[in-house]
Amino acid sequence: MRTVARLKTHFSTFLGRRVASLDRTDGLKIAFGDGSWVLLRLSGTEPLLRVYTEAATPEAASQLAMETSAWVMDLVQGAQA
Repeated sequence: MRTVARLKTHFSTFLGRRVASLDRTDGLKIAFGDGSWVLLRLSGTEPLLRVYTEAATPEAASQLAMETSAWVMDLVQGAQA
C-alpha cells in the first residue's frame, strides 16, 4: 500500500507548507508554523484512512482537509495505475 508507506516519510514540507513538527503517536500528525495541523490516522477496524484538521478558521480547516484528501487520493490512484 503506497499511501501507508508514504506516511512513514519524514516531511519537511507538506502541501507546500513548512512542517513545524511531526507526531506519530496515533497516526501521523503534521503541525505547521501557523498552528494549523492535519492528522492522518489509519483505522484499526476498517480499511479507512481518516483525515482530521485544525486551523484558524473553519474554512481554512476545510481547505486543509480537501488538499490532504486530494494528496491521499492521488497516491492511491497512482498505485493502481
